[in-house]
Amino acid sequence: MAADPPGHVSKGADSQEGAAPSAERRPASGPLRAHRPMQTDASRILQRRSFQAGALIFAQGQVGTRAYVVESGEVEIVRVQGHNRRPLGKIGPGGIFGEMALIDDQPRMADAIALTACTCLVITREQFRAKLEAADPFVQGLLRIFVRNIRSMADAP
Repeated sequence: MAADPPGHVSKGADSQEGAAPSAERRPASGPLRAHRPMQTDASRILQRRSFQAGALIFAQGQVGTRAYVVESGEVEIVRVQGHNRRPLGKIGPGGIFGEMALIDDQPRMADAIALTACTCLVITREQFRAKLEAADPFVQGLLRIFVRNIRSMADAP
């Protein structure tokens, strides 16, 4: 079988959205490329998870192994104290949640619940740590202080 000419876009089975081009299949260039939606680096390498409205994304007290960036929908963060549920905030598109457990290795301080059907990008502990370790040590220290302060405020009555 002859190789496709440069710029050819295949509609075959191996042509999947977000898939990396093979050596024989190069991304289209020129006018066709201008009409494609632009992908960010993050959306190409991060896993996506979809949650139905009401789904528990993670529970207070769990070990945190990933953080999430909301692409669509809305997530509520709720602190459980005894029989009381205290909403801490709502996270919409572009917002991140679950990152605190990755910064300080402490258990989740609240539940994360999908308020609406939502799609989130998943950031693994390894991906987060690589970015954090590349940051200036001063910024790393500030993040740890911020997380400690937020946790202490959440524990206050």
